Amino acid sequence: MSNAKELYNRWLAQPDLDDAMKAELVSVAGNDEAITDRFYRDLEFGTGGLRGVIGAGTNRMNLYTVRKATQGLADYLNAADLPKKVAIAHDSRHNGELLARETARVLAANGITEIDQVYHIERGYEGIVEKLAKLGADIHEEAIPEEDWRSGNSVG
Repeated sequence: MSNAKELYNRWLAQPDLDDAMKAELVSVAGNDEAITDRFYRDLEFGTGGLRGVIGAGTNRMNLYTVRKATQGLADYLNAADLPKKVAIAHDSRHNGELLARETARVLAANGITEIDQVYHIERGYEGIVEKLAKLGADIHEEAIPEEDWRSGNSVG
């Protein structure tokens, strides 16, 4: 718990933390279970992308965790002998456009400025596999848990 509490306090002390994140963190002050759930681990990027509950903390989907994951992608692309080209897609759920823009900003700050297209895809993702395959993506389909696709809490 001490590490989660330390992370909680560090996040809460950030002067540039947005108001909604700060309000959420203040609302769980003193609730060790809620704090631990938000900070006991980093949200993991897996084969299905970055998925999680939207909210404040390292174990939540938010601008800060998306920035961190995107920085990891940028570091990988810049260290590898791979094209520095990406495609970004989002839909209309839960800050999708905001997270896509922030992804583009982080990539651009790392010199990855060739963004083939930023897609706004409708619910149902019609044609997304074909669109991404045309860009050279190696697509592997997987079952996505219903709670993830219903809430839209995914980047990847």
